[in-house]
Amino acid sequence: MSKWSKNLLARVIIAVVFGPAIIYALYNGGLTLLLFEILVVFGLLAEFGTLPSIRFNFIQEAFLIAFGLLTPILLWLEIPIRNETGILLFSAVWFLLELTRKDLDSSLERASLGVFAFVLFSWVPTLAYDLNRLGPLFAVLPIALVWTSDTIAYFAGKIFKGPKMTPVLSPHKTWAGFIGEIVGAASVGIVFKLIWPKVFSWDILIFAIPAGLLAVLGDLFESKVKREMKLKDTSPAIPGHGGVWDRFDSWLFVQLWAWFFYMVM
Repeated sequence: MSKWSKNLLARVIIAVVFGPAIIYALYNGGLTLLLFEILVVFGLLAEFGTLPSIRFNFIQEAFLIAFGLLTPILLWLEIPIRNETGILLFSAVWFLLELTRKDLDSSLERASLGVFAFVLFSWVPTLAYDLNRLGPLFAVLPIALVWTSDTIAYFAGKIFKGPKMTPVLSPHKTWAGFIGEIVGAASVGIVFKLIWPKVFSWDILIFAIPAGLLAVLGDLFESKVKREMKLKDTSPAIPGHGGVWDRFDSWLFVQLWAWFFYMVM
């Protein structure tokens, strides 16, 4: 069996085993969603702290993970806390922790990375609570769109090949794959509209097409980070997929867009 075939088999097995469980958690809400949030947030934050060039000390890493996990727990307990309040409180304590370090090198960079990690890896995943309360299908939509469009993009790139999209950042990405990503995202929007016409209107396409672009940007952003750190994967945590961030990079961007589109606009 070729390396590509083994990788594809691992992807399929992981998707079959964990895909339905993740969709169920996002749709069902409650305790199942909390367990999903805890696993994802812990995995993302713990993984980020182990990356090269991320020089957090033990206290910083412990605070980042503890505060990051507190966010979904408070939301599950329905203890009201405004999003900006949580981010500002974390930032204030994080900056104070940075002042306790004797090492002054890259202090501003570490301070920024801590806030970045909390916002992207704790706050953004927990937006699923708001989407679930709006309607269970709204919480499922981002992950369904990402998985479907990524799969179509993967096979479009393998079948049609063609010119590379970003040879430096991601040498395997092609323009054929990019088109497949957008087509896949639009297809998910159409399917959701046709199956659940009372829940979604045709403005779902206004959400879905930019979501396809954001899925690509989320993947490329993570690829840029890995390229700068000379990494292939953020970790070997998920066979066939790499690390937790490797698996959820696009979902984080699309989830934020879904929250903004359906909750803010």
